[in-house]
Amino acid sequence: MKYQTARMGDGDEKRLKLAHYKVEAINTNSIGYFKDSNASVKTFRRVIKRDSNPQFADIQVPDGALIINATHSTVDFLVEVDDE
Repeated sequence: MKYQTARMGDGDEKRLKLAHYKVEAINTNSIGYFKDSNASVKTFRRVIKRDSNPQFADIQVPDGALIINATHSTVDFLVEVDDE
């Protein structure tokens, strides 16, 4: 297993071999993750959703999403994409 970074912005899709589901947002265009060369390759799409309400957030996140980061008004997550 090794730690890697990858360019992946909002809406980008990337094939990843995740060692486990621990991914971090480095910035809005890059992520950091642990790669396992023996893991199966899965395609993920990065989604960054924002709520403009200054009082509270109400952001819908799909079941099974891998949360990268969450703040008071933003949720950054990966969703698995079916390979076709």
